[in-house]
Amino acid sequence: MCRLFGMLSAKPCRPSNYLCTEKCSLLKQSNAAPSKPQADGWGIAYHDGGMRVFKSANAVFNEPETFRKIVREIDSTFVLAHLRRASNPRKLPKDRLMAIENIQPFVSQDLVFAHNGTVNRPNAVDLGDYRSQVAGDNDSEVLFWLLEKCLAEESNVKDAIISMERALDKSAAKDGKPFTAVNMIFHRDNELHAYCRYQSHPRKSLCLGDRGYYAMCFMPAMERLVVMSEPPNPDKGWRTLENGELLTARVESGKVIFEIQSLPIR
Repeated sequence: MCRLFGMLSAKPCRPSNYLCTEKCSLLKQSNAAPSKPQADGWGIAYHDGGMRVFKSANAVFNEPETFRKIVREIDSTFVLAHLRRASNPRKLPKDRLMAIENIQPFVSQDLVFAHNGTVNRPNAVDLGDYRSQVAGDNDSEVLFWLLEKCLAEESNVKDAIISMERALDKSAAKDGKPFTAVNMIFHRDNELHAYCRYQSHPRKSLCLGDRGYYAMCFMPAMERLVVMSEPPNPDKGWRTLENGELLTARVESGKVIFEIQSLPIR
């Protein structure tokens, strides 16, 4: 179970308040609940002429200056950050679980992606020819390539996610659930997408504690849209992304516009 941050902006801007300085910034969320720390690695991707990606297998709260240094250098129209609390449905030993290839965000030629939740039976997910692309042991990477496969097969993002969930349903044991959550933020074709999808709330949000753990949120503005696992502050402008909702944002005529679609929940 992890923490996510995504930003799309009409012009380059700096995300340091959301990532480092707010009362419940992403950095502060990392150890806001010390009994359940986001201690299993972190990563940031942002656009700077090309896509730049930084990953660490260390707990971000043990190397905050490294995190802050990278964040201070960002002046971008797109940022995606991920703090990892590792799921382990394959029951892997610690050294394999913590390998750098398991750290998010995952990046391909067309897709930048981060996930919060667990795919319960990753070995049973039908990836077809994409199975050979899986580099690590992370169930989230299986979800990444499944999404890539479904995006290639479907004509739009909504249908791709519906197809993705159907494939996950087929992977589940007859008496089990295919996932705990497939909360995700991803960037493709100059659009930012956030999908909130979970089976139940195992606890309250880590920092403010004012919502369910998997209830994502977003802050829309004329020139910027930010989406996070939970708000970095108690500002009433934060809106909830409900279970089964897909947010899509793009830049048009110097402004960020967005739409929300409700997907069927099975």
